[in-house]
Amino acid sequence: MTPMLAKLTLPVAWLVFFAASVSGHITLTLATKTGLPRSLSALAGFVMSPWVLGTVLCWGTSTVLWLVLLEQHGLARASSVSSLRYALIMIASWLILREAVTPRDVVGAGLIAVGVFVIAR
Repeated sequence: MTPMLAKLTLPVAWLVFFAASVSGHITLTLATKTGLPRSLSALAGFVMSPWVLGTVLCWGTSTVLWLVLLEQHGLARASSVSSLRYALIMIASWLILREAVTPRDVVGAGLIAVGVFVIAR
């Protein structure tokens, strides 16, 4: 691990991990709003679009932080806590993309949050 990553506190690592992961999902969704490419030449333009490049940057960041978190927590615990992403993605899609969220979605997200809280303790 690099000295810079070693200095990250775990709460900061989790916060940036969640922010980068959720941002990656939002940017990839925004990339697809213009339509998926139908030809190889269109694919090259799509892959080099700011939204897709932003997704790669976000998910690259979350992957590096995932390695730090795995080292500290182990797979079972880190994977369980990372499930909070599902609830955070739902909130972000509602706030940023104006997607509909049903009461059932809110209950599901609440159950995920409670489960993460129980596992993280």
